[in-house]
Amino acid sequence: MLKQGTTAALFFLLSLPVFAEQNTNRIHINVPIASVYQYITQPDKWHDWFPHSKSAKTPGGSLVKGQAFSELVTVNKQDSLFDYTVIEAQAPSVWRVEFTSKSIIGSIQYQLQETIDGTLLTRSLEYFPVPKNKEEQLILAKLAMQVQPTSIKALLQLRKNLEAAWEASSNL
Repeated sequence: MLKQGTTAALFFLLSLPVFAEQNTNRIHINVPIASVYQYITQPDKWHDWFPHSKSAKTPGGSLVKGQAFSELVTVNKQDSLFDYTVIEAQAPSVWRVEFTSKSIIGSIQYQLQETIDGTLLTRSLEYFPVPKNKEEQLILAKLAMQVQPTSIKALLQLRKNLEAAWEASSNL
């Protein structure tokens, strides 16, 4: 049986407009799976391909399960600090992080499949907006409209970066 305080808190939480946003995109990259995995598991390189990423503080290298890092993200001209923890790392097929910020919590998962000529990468983002006021609610609504086009732009840039680096290393 629930205590009275727990019941009151549960009713309060159920009265909030809680919803999850999800976004999944796939892209084929003409680069071996191990190289793609190594690159995406280095958050200090995300600013090279993800439009909103400004910088990341990491332990360095390809991160493994249990490691934590932070990322400075700019959305709608506002900087936000995101804190991440790697919760799954199965090289070279799965890498998943959970994140928190002042107004969003969620996870990002990368699934990689080897193909005849490279890698099929699936990026899945799931997040729960937790606005503290109407202003944050409006900002998060704008963000929701930007997620799909930004994710596509990011994956296209990721492919461009990886394929250019792979081609350059093959020509040496």
